[in-house]
Amino acid sequence: MATKKSPGEGSVLFNPSTKTFEARFYCKDPRTGKDVRKKFSGSTQAEAVKRGKAWLALFKRSGKANANKITLGAWIDSWLTNYVKLNVRTKTYNKMKSSMECYIKPVFGNLLLSAVSSFELQKHFNQLLLNGRKDQTPLSSSTVRITRRYLTQCLEMAIKIGVLTTANPCRTTVPAKLSTKEIRPLTQKQISHMMATLDSDLAKALETDNISKIFWCQTLRMGLLLALGTGVRAGELLALHWSEVILDDTQHSPYT
Repeated sequence: MATKKSPGEGSVLFNPSTKTFEARFYCKDPRTGKDVRKKFSGSTQAEAVKRGKAWLALFKRSGKANANKITLGAWIDSWLTNYVKLNVRTKTYNKMKSSMECYIKPVFGNLLLSAVSSFELQKHFNQLLLNGRKDQTPLSSSTVRITRRYLTQCLEMAIKIGVLTTANPCRTTVPAKLSTKEIRPLTQKQISHMMATLDSDLAKALETDNISKIFWCQTLRMGLLLALGTGVRAGELLALHWSEVILDDTQHSPYT
C-alpha cells in the first residue's frame, strides 16, 4: 500500500483494495500506560484524519482512552456541541437538545454507549407513547418519531468516528406509527361569534382611547381574517412579511 503522511496526529495509508484512506491514531490509556490504537476510514484523506482527530480530542477531554467507557449522556453532549450546534439553526438545535434531555438522557444517560440495546430503546419509545409527558399523559407520535430520529443521528456519528464500535441499536427499533388528529374547522356560527367579540373589544378601546388595546385588536383582527380567508398555519402567519403580500390581482402570492 502506498503511504501518505498527514500533518495530523496519525499516519494515513491508502488501501487500494477498498479504495479508501485509513488513518491510524493512538493515545495513551492513563490507567494502564499502554497505547490504544484505532483505525479510521474515509473516502478522502481529510475525512479519515478528521474522524481520527475527533476521536482523539474526545478522549483527551474526557480522560478516557477506551470508547467502551463513554456514556450515552456524555456522548450526546459532545455530539450536540461539536457536530450539531454550528451546523443547524438555533431553533433546530434547541429542539434537538430538548428532545435528548427530556426523553433520552434521564433513562439512558448513565449507560455506556455499548450497553444501549435496541430492545430497551423500543420499550422506552413505546412507554413514551403511553405516558411520556410530565403529567403522565401520552406523548405525541410525531414527538416520539423525531426523538428516535435524533438519537439515530447521534449514534451514527458515534459509529463514524469510532466512539461506538457496534451496530446502531436505534436502527432496529420500529418508528411510532404517525397519528394525526382530525381537523375540525370552525363553523360559521363560531366565526361570527369570534369576530363579533373582537369588534366589541375594539369599539370599547376606541371609546376609551386605549391606544395599546386598539393596536392589539386591529392586529389580531387582521391576522384572524387572513387565517380564515387563506387557511395558513399559525407558524406561516406569524412569519409572514410584507414582501410576501401581493395586492395586485394579476399576480399570485404563495399564500393564495
